[in-house]
Amino acid sequence: MRLALFKQGKLLAEISISEGVVRLEVVPEKINNHDVIAKFERLNVLRQEMERMDAIAQLHPALLQRCVKTAALLPYSFPTNEDEGLGMSSSPLEY
Repeated sequence: MRLALFKQGKLLAEISISEGVVRLEVVPEKINNHDVIAKFERLNVLRQEMERMDAIAQLHPALLQRCVKTAALLPYSFPTNEDEGLGMSSSPLEY
């Protein structure tokens, strides 16, 4: 599914659910706003940190545990009812 929003023939926003892409066009008068610039810089730092953590996790998942405070990630690691239907027999540690 793809949704695009145009104003006077110019693309303002595009959302593609199937591709997992969201594109937003920032209007020129907002680019000079210091708050917007600071937020873009912060988002860029967060994106770089996510890429770094992804690379670490791909090398060896155990390294990720050493680099990340687990308490901060606990709400995101175990969504409600995530483990329903899993039994102990599905554990990779049981042979």
